[in-house]
Amino acid sequence: MVSPSEIVDAVWHQHLVFTQSYQDFCTRLGKPIQHVPSTHSREEADRFKKAREHTRKLYAENFGEPPHDIWECTSMFDSLNLPKAEWKIRSAILAAILTFFVLLVPCYSLLEPLYRKIPNPDFLIGWTIVTGIAFLLLYTFSISQLKKDAMQFKARSFIHRLTPFELIYLKQQLLRPVITAVVNSLIRKSIIQIAPNDKLAIQRQGITKPREFQQALNELSLLKEANYLLLSTRLMSKPCFLAIQNSMGALKKYYHKSKRFAGLFYFNLTILGLLLMGATIRLITGLVHQKPVDLIITFVFLLVCLIILFLYRLTQMMCTQIIPNIYRSKVTNDPNLKSDSNWSYFLFGTSALVTGFVPLVKAVDRSGGDSAVTSSDSSCGSSCGSSCSSCGGCGGD
Repeated sequence: MVSPSEIVDAVWHQHLVFTQSYQDFCTRLGKPIQHVPSTHSREEADRFKKAREHTRKLYAENFGEPPHDIWECTSMFDSLNLPKAEWKIRSAILAAILTFFVLLVPCYSLLEPLYRKIPNPDFLIGWTIVTGIAFLLLYTFSISQLKKDAMQFKARSFIHRLTPFELIYLKQQLLRPVITAVVNSLIRKSIIQIAPNDKLAIQRQGITKPREFQQALNELSLLKEANYLLLSTRLMSKPCFLAIQNSMGALKKYYHKSKRFAGLFYFNLTILGLLLMGATIRLITGLVHQKPVDLIITFVFLLVCLIILFLYRLTQMMCTQIIPNIYRSKVTNDPNLKSDSNWSYFLFGTSALVTGFVPLVKAVDRSGGDSAVTSSDSSCGSSCGSSCSSCGGCGGD
């Protein structure tokens, strides 16, 4: 008896769902590989543990050392080399808010005598300069740290094999641009045409890869012809597009839960909290001594807004900037990739679209932007693929 690793098991379960393909696979191997689900009993757990050890030995004898990211990692994300943080970002923010109010009184007692000696215009000008420099330094430091994090991703990680569609989603955090890239490529290939009434229709039939292309053609064949808003809205609920949204969303969440990002986020949150503390104490000092505080209230409000915006951007930077920039240099230096319409759209955005398609895309953007469906209930792939996880192993020699 042999038993797979977690990742091999996940791929195996996906293959089992496609019964005809799996049958053809077993025929090619010359024997059927039966699926033996685990009952999760203690006796069976020991049996399968021994089977996994036996499998690794057999693998090493026949194929060499088993790849670590396939046979030792429990998920695709383990190859990113990102240990999990102890605290979630949300918990850290709540703790920071509580700490801010706890420290407000002792910090006021410490700084109030000094603040009374500084006239208001001088304080606002000086604190504005300090705040500006702090934001600039934090941004520069954060970009540097995020780049270092990206360098930690192992060479065999899936991060280094993303498709242009996945990168388009990462860069814009929207699903509709992915569909725009798909439809644009089909128009360039003269498979879809733009009718005089600005509707899209199939110009010629045929099986087209990748699967996103075929899904768009299947949907358009049902509609006969459709405006781009209708077609793109319907495609956003299809499993092959939801898979891009869900997998890239999972990547972002996984990175946010890592120790490396948590440390960077906590550092930024601490420095920005100190800036806000200084401005808030100035406001309280003015209120206690009945001084005009209109300008400092405005300053504190704007500072709070800037802090929220900055921290939000920090949570987006790895996906919207760092990873896309890694691919940007790679694609720019490869003429074959650069000439591909999907990679061109990733690099240049709407300027890479077919001329006649641009007005249709802009009209959709003005009408309400991205209304991606976040539910994956319609995706058989996600539900069937995980319905029989944690199997014990397979019967065989």
